[in-house]
Amino acid sequence: MKKLILFTLALIVSVSSFGQTKLYKGLLVGMSKTQAQEEFTKNKEEYTTAQIGAFQYRLYVQNNKYGEDGKLFQIGFVAKGAGLTGVLESEGMDRLRDFVRFAKENGYTSDGISVGASEYQYNKNGEYLFISPEKDKFIKLVFVPNGDTFVFLSLWVGSYSEDVKKSVYQTDDF
Repeated sequence: MKKLILFTLALIVSVSSFGQTKLYKGLLVGMSKTQAQEEFTKNKEEYTTAQIGAFQYRLYVQNNKYGEDGKLFQIGFVAKGAGLTGVLESEGMDRLRDFVRFAKENGYTSDGISVGASEYQYNKNGEYLFISPEKDKFIKLVFVPNGDTFVFLSLWVGSYSEDVKKSVYQTDDF
């Protein structure tokens, strides 16, 4: 009887999350703030040392974005170890090259164009948008200069739609 109850609960949980876009690990589009916080707390190491490509990033739950309905639609990472100054500009270039490689290997496109490393010139004050092969998720890299040699780097993962496409280049992330 216990096995039947556990199986039924597992089935309900899997069906209720079916169709939800996975942003990263267990964080799903449509989660409430409480659900997202519980997921983060339960698997904190997964989010504070997130391996994306060859580099590590850190998720801060205060960067999560919720819609008017209170549902999660976007999460924000920062370069791990960047501290208050950001990363050196040369590391920013390395991270962009690495992410373009990662995006290409995973079938991401950039506004419908296949991703190739030669298509991207590093811009110290730039934004780069990549769309998942399923067209349900985007990843946006944002570089903001900090003095002459440092840049703040953030990586945003969110639910992709036509409304998002219209506004995704409008950055108020910093």
